[in-house]
Amino acid sequence: MFAAGGVTIDGSSQKPSRIVERPLLVVLDSLKLAASQALAVGPAEPEAIPLRVVLEDEHLLVVDKAPGMVVHPAPGHPDGTLVNAVLHHFGALPGEDAARPGIVHRLDAGTSGVMVIARTPVARDELVRRFAAHDIERAYLAIAVGRVPAKVTYDTLHGRHPRDRKRFTSKGLTKGKRAVTHVERLRELRSASLVRCTLETGRTHQIR
Repeated sequence: MFAAGGVTIDGSSQKPSRIVERPLLVVLDSLKLAASQALAVGPAEPEAIPLRVVLEDEHLLVVDKAPGMVVHPAPGHPDGTLVNAVLHHFGALPGEDAARPGIVHRLDAGTSGVMVIARTPVARDELVRRFAAHDIERAYLAIAVGRVPAKVTYDTLHGRHPRDRKRFTSKGLTKGKRAVTHVERLRELRSASLVRCTLETGRTHQIR
């Protein structure tokens, strides 16, 4: 955290040995903290974790990620991830980031669903290109509180909450990344709606 310049006093980066003798403005940069923690995550190691494979060929894998499973090692989740399981069952995967080899898109830990994983550098480059070009459709089923319109598109600015930096929001932001979600109501429940969400963009916690 200190080495990354994430602790400042009155605008100047500090060392851990600094003693504060009078009231000063101390700022902790959560983004630099996250970056420094990410550097501490080592290469993913194979682990004998059950894995449901939907499709497999020489270029890619399609696996069904269970809810509660983290996709790749990260601060607070050094093991027990989908990547650890894939490495055990299928061996080495391509990618410059040793903590997330083969990964070309995301699913939140609490979300279940299929993930496409690259097995070769060529497949990885092509999948990254196709996701960026929106050639691959991503659709999710979700339950929303209350009644949702039959069809609606949410085109918003999406980013970190201005007061709680651990949260993301699409409300009231003047800056952020564009997030586009197409929502179709499939069924009305007593106090909720079953909906299908199709993404044009892939922002962190976009559907939430």
